[in-house]
Amino acid sequence: MVLESLLGGPHQVLLLDEPDNYLDVPAKRWLEERLVESPKTILFVSHDRELINRAAGQIATLEPTRAGSTLWVHPGSFTTYHQARADRNAKLAELRRRWDEQRAALRDLVLMYRQKAAYNSDMASRLQAAETRLRRFDEAGPPEAVPLRQNVRMRLAGGRTAKRAVIADNLELTGLTRPFDTELWYGDRVAVLGGNGTGKSHFLRLLACGGTDPELDQLPVGDMIPEPVNHDGRLRLGRAGASWLVRTDTSSRGADGSDAAGHPASRGRKARRARA
Repeated sequence: MVLESLLGGPHQVLLLDEPDNYLDVPAKRWLEERLVESPKTILFVSHDRELINRAAGQIATLEPTRAGSTLWVHPGSFTTYHQARADRNAKLAELRRRWDEQRAALRDLVLMYRQKAAYNSDMASRLQAAETRLRRFDEAGPPEAVPLRQNVRMRLAGGRTAKRAVIADNLELTGLTRPFDTELWYGDRVAVLGGNGTGKSHFLRLLACGGTDPELDQLPVGDMIPEPVNHDGRLRLGRAGASWLVRTDTSSRGADGSDAAGHPASRGRKARRARA
C-alpha cells in the first residue's frame, strides 16, 4: 500500500531504498511493471538483478577508490552493464598508463636541464620552463583512478558431518503441504517460494522443530536411548565451546552422574556409565 500510494501520488521525484524487500514473487512483478509504466523520475536501490534489469533505464554505481568513491552512470540496462564497466575500467587504466609515461618524460627533461644548467648558465631558462611544465602537469592531476577490485566471498558452507543433511520421507505438514519425499545434501541452497501469507515462515519453523521419533529401522543398534542435541549455532568437527567442556567435565559431577548443581544424570549418561 505504501508503494502504491507513492507511485500513484503527486510527487514527481521518488527515492526508494530497496522497495522490493519483503515482497513475494508476484508483488515483485507488480513493482517492476509499475516502475516501468510510471512517468515519474525514480531513483531506487536494489539487490535484485532482475528488478534492476527490467525496471532501470540507467544504473548509477559508486566506485570505491583510495581517494573516496566516485559516481559512474551507465546509460543502459543491467544486461550490458558488466561489459560496459569492464570497458570503462580498461580505458581508465590506459589513460593512467599514458599519464604516468608523460610525467616520467617531463621529469627526465627536468633532470637533464638541471644537469646541463650546473655548468651552462644558458640552460637556466630552459630548466625553469621544464619545471613549470612539470608543476602544471602535477597540479592538473592524474585521470580518474581505476576502481579498487573487490573480492567478495560468500562462506556459507556448513560443517560436513555427513553428506546428507536432511531426509524427509512422506513428510506432511498439516494444513501446509501434501506428503513429499526429499533429500538435502550439505552445500545445497533451497529457496522456499510462495505468496505472502501462504505459510513460508511457518513451514521453516516447523522444519526447525525437528521430526518425529525414529522408526524401528532407523533406531541405533543396542539399548542406548538417543538423546536430542540442542544446537545453538554452527559446530565443526574438532571444535567445542567452553560450555560443552563444562557439561562433560566428570570432575564436577557426583558419583551418580549428577552435576554439581544437583541435577540428576540423564538416561544416556547412566547407560554409558553402566557399560564402563
